[in-house]
Amino acid sequence: MSYLIMRNFITLFLFFQFANVCAQDRSASLFVHFDKNVYANNEMVYFTGYVLKLDSVAMTKHSVLSVALIRDADSTVIIQDKFFLQNGLAFGNMMILNKMLPGNYHFVASTNRILNGWPELLFKQSVVIKTALDPPFNANIKLLNGTSTELQKKVMISISSFEGRFLTKPIAITYQYGNLKKKTVADQSGQLLLTLPDQEDVINPNLNVKIKYENDSSFMSIAIPRIKNKANVKFYPEGGNMVANVLSTLAWEIKDQQRLPLSAKGLLFKNNQIIDTIETNLYGIGKFSLVPDTNAVYTVKLIHSALVDSGYQLPKPVNSGVVLNIPNAVVSDTLKLVLRTKTPQKVIISVRDQQSIYLSQAFNLERDEQRMKIPLHEMPKGLLSLTISDDQQRPLAERLFFAHYDPEKQLDISSDKTSYTVREKVTLKVKLRSIQDSALVSIASVQDTRLSPSRMQDISNFTYLTHELNQLPVQLNGNSLADRDYMERVLLVKGWRRYNWKDVENKTDSLKYVGRLTYPKKNVKVNYVIGFGTPSAMMLFTDSLGYFDIPYHHLVQKYGTRLFLLLNNLERAKLNDDYLIAIDDPYQVMNNKIAKQLNTETPIIPSKLLDNKQFILKNSERAILLKEVVISPQRNDFKGNECGDYVCPFNILNCINHVGFKGNTLPVIGQEYIKYSGMQGRIEYKGCFVPNESVFFQVKPIYLNRDYYESDYQDPQEPAYFSTIYWNYGTLINGKKETEINFYTSDIAGKFRVVIQGVSNRNVVYAEHFFEVKEK
Repeated sequence: MSYLIMRNFITLFLFFQFANVCAQDRSASLFVHFDKNVYANNEMVYFTGYVLKLDSVAMTKHSVLSVALIRDADSTVIIQDKFFLQNGLAFGNMMILNKMLPGNYHFVASTNRILNGWPELLFKQSVVIKTALDPPFNANIKLLNGTSTELQKKVMISISSFEGRFLTKPIAITYQYGNLKKKTVADQSGQLLLTLPDQEDVINPNLNVKIKYENDSSFMSIAIPRIKNKANVKFYPEGGNMVANVLSTLAWEIKDQQRLPLSAKGLLFKNNQIIDTIETNLYGIGKFSLVPDTNAVYTVKLIHSALVDSGYQLPKPVNSGVVLNIPNAVVSDTLKLVLRTKTPQKVIISVRDQQSIYLSQAFNLERDEQRMKIPLHEMPKGLLSLTISDDQQRPLAERLFFAHYDPEKQLDISSDKTSYTVREKVTLKVKLRSIQDSALVSIASVQDTRLSPSRMQDISNFTYLTHELNQLPVQLNGNSLADRDYMERVLLVKGWRRYNWKDVENKTDSLKYVGRLTYPKKNVKVNYVIGFGTPSAMMLFTDSLGYFDIPYHHLVQKYGTRLFLLLNNLERAKLNDDYLIAIDDPYQVMNNKIAKQLNTETPIIPSKLLDNKQFILKNSERAILLKEVVISPQRNDFKGNECGDYVCPFNILNCINHVGFKGNTLPVIGQEYIKYSGMQGRIEYKGCFVPNESVFFQVKPIYLNRDYYESDYQDPQEPAYFSTIYWNYGTLINGKKETEINFYTSDIAGKFRVVIQGVSNRNVVYAEHFFEVKEK
């Protein structure tokens, strides 16, 4: 713990500099940098958590980072742990165990602070888990009548053994399509024919199927074609309203029933007469101008044969008001705007975010069109709201804009070579472009195929766009901030908030562990319980009903610590060991609540998981993983002793590179083994403590980080098939000199990507770099 506190103390000033710069910017957020987003069984997940936009006082209240892995198919929490959070930083790792079913998952991270019964800070990361193993049975799904004109769809599900034979025991099948959900079994030949009626308002187009045979399960899905899709069309007058007889700009957006953008053309009608042809781009967003008449009816008819309906009415104009037009909403240091009205009036122009007001100026609007410029030098970078109000502070028009836009890279990464061989040293040099800047970053070097573009998140896009605007159209090039036209279009349809930042009464709290001691003998009083497994003694006093709190500092322990509560010998003798200590872990309760209620808010893409082999690694990656871990045909992994301790073939104690390895052996008390902590040295094995579960009651600690194990792979016999070949956190870099980073390639050949992200004294930082690894 002292090492982590010292490391955080060094970075404290830098991080608080950034926090104080952003504290008055917008609401706080949590971002977590995961080393990758495609994992395989028996792989370690590394991550760094950043609490952003909080001042130093508020930041100290966030002391725990909870991370849970949730399976998308059934909203089940698969694994969860808690990690030490200090000065807005948390470092951790979790193991993807071999028993986890392949499929789509979400990591969900939150802190100990609760706002109105929900985590105050919440972050989610979509991941996929793949396997190198053949599935326990073969299963496939097929649409028998593929045309979109039939009212009923027939789907055949077929299951057989891996060798293609019939399975001898019942096969349970659960399927869901729209509001239809059923459980059934396959016939004796392992088949099930489904007839699905067409449903009117199905948002998710996929038929989702879970197949269970004995103790093994698989998930599949297939997109069910609709007769015709319904379009979701919305119109957004710039500034909020159209005003009669005043030139207005309107944005419009088209999405299908799966919330995916549609590129289409439309005819603009005025009282059933065509006056213009309009269209949307690849993101489903377009814009056009209009001088609306008071009594006219304006409609748009889509020119798209795949849509069931195509007539949509524009909002009616108001009789009086102010029209706001910002030709360019993504600007550097000056915002230009146009105000139009038919009624001269006094207005108030303000610029603000959800926390602060940066400008509030009264202005007499006297002409039909007034052009203005607003300097932005004293305003923060990012999204701000420009609001036009009347003299009674009632909003007339509003628009979002992005201040201090700068698409240039903040960080330079270079490598000594563009191509390496396996097990060769890599030297990176990293430097911030501004000589005044310093930054605290996490660094990952990962096989490029383990970073799915559709699941990528970076700290810059998250901080300035995603966190502020929630669901956004998928940016085709992967970097929203670098695409100015994309940002302009998005801000057109996200620009009218109508003061959604108004204060509400909020109740904040912090999650706490609560325990209770109970026992049947009422004539005996036990006033405390003790802790076992920590370096220092822990004594917890109970109230009259046996309840007690567990102090936070007792829970923070090094990774792998086993913490128990019990009574001492004297008190146990009074009760004859007949007692119970129940622990209420509030993080488990909250993670289950999140799993059931969390809306991932991602567009649903029609699925093509036509068999249960979709989550198997590609042949090259699959061969790599199978070489790394020898798995028996029965898939009985080596589990170690009662504590899970084991020694790999290279004499390393609890080597995370060889979890479940068939060649592992049991450790021997008194024997020395190599440490697996990234440091040189050996450790004496002192044995395994197996607690009596009727006396010892386990508590899950809040873990300190465990360092990434770096190796130069000097032993040619040890396999090194690692997709993450470097991970580090809390690395200090600056703009005055280059920071050198060294690591080695593994036995995997192919394209690798370096991702560096974190916070600087003025901003957030993100950069990427690529290199190749070739076979010798």
